[in-house]
Amino acid sequence: MDINFLLLAKNKWTFIAFCLNMRKLEKCPNTIIYTPVFLDATCSGIQQLAALIGEAELGVDVNLKSQEDSSIPGDIYTKLLIFINKEVQNLGKANPLYSSLSEINLTREIVKKPIMTKTYNTTVMGKKESITNTVVTIKVGKQKLYGFLDKKGNIVLLTYREVLQIAKVIYGSIYIKYPGLKNIFDYLLSMIKAFNTLNIPMQWVTPAGVKRIQNYNKILQNKISIYLGGKARKLVLQEYRDEMNKSKQSSAGIPNMIHSLDAAHNMILIKTISNVRFFTVITVHDCFGTHPNNISELNYLGLTEFIKLYTTHDFLNKFHHSYINVFKSFDLDIQEVKDKNGKTKTIVFSTDGRFKVIMPENQKLVTWTLMKLKILNFL
Repeated sequence: MDINFLLLAKNKWTFIAFCLNMRKLEKCPNTIIYTPVFLDATCSGIQQLAALIGEAELGVDVNLKSQEDSSIPGDIYTKLLIFINKEVQNLGKANPLYSSLSEINLTREIVKKPIMTKTYNTTVMGKKESITNTVVTIKVGKQKLYGFLDKKGNIVLLTYREVLQIAKVIYGSIYIKYPGLKNIFDYLLSMIKAFNTLNIPMQWVTPAGVKRIQNYNKILQNKISIYLGGKARKLVLQEYRDEMNKSKQSSAGIPNMIHSLDAAHNMILIKTISNVRFFTVITVHDCFGTHPNNISELNYLGLTEFIKLYTTHDFLNKFHHSYINVFKSFDLDIQEVKDKNGKTKTIVFSTDGRFKVIMPENQKLVTWTLMKLKILNFL
């Protein structure tokens, strides 16, 4: 085996395991292979949201559709890359301050993580960090410059400010191409803001029946210096305060909800496997692994349970209507009034009466039926 050939592999140990298995099969086709095979979702956070809100185009781009052997898989990263490159180049042509961007040609690798982490509520600064961690960094004096390729394959060095503009374009492009994502984000952020204003921890029940309560408190950090073994050491003692960290509540709310839906799918899938025919399954977030002889069955069950998750539970509507019971459990004053257009508004008052919150409207949240399963027609 050529060691130089192995060194070219991205995941070297996985590739070596594959090569050894192929050698075993070549010697004996009936050899039993114990190395697990993994099935990985396509941008699972966006998959969950696409199914949640019934956004057909978005669902197709993250492979929530039936496919034949000849089908070309959806690739949301490549699709958005074309749009993002055009927007970045137009910015460079329109604004002399960013003229270096007019010929920039971003790659799929650069935009993948900023797009993928959108559902985890990453900020523009977070996307900028993802970009700079992907490209080559060059230090010129005290300034850091970042290496990108232009349309001709030449290296272009960009400043921090120019990379930040790219991050802003990526951040906005996702909403432009998929407006349904903006609608659901705005709705969920409004709900989180309402809970924060009323000083109540965010809570919901997952489709697996697990009640989740998100309650981040503020932390007071006490730094202590001690001497140990003749060397100075610093310890940080954290003291949790009896006060809600509303900033953390806001930033973590959507990611935690999406992760809880991923976890619900995992739990339901494992339970189904144990009831149908138990076999070993490895789960890592949105990645499922098992032995090769069980991979077809795992694939089938994983898809069917995902469909059931979004056809029988109606998570968003249940979440929307559950907040009334939550507020009642905290003895809050809840009133329903009609505005000048005759629409009913739900107003909730804080326990001390100092704050009132007009709850966001149900954004025509989708109730799935089998007739609507055009993008979830796996079977």
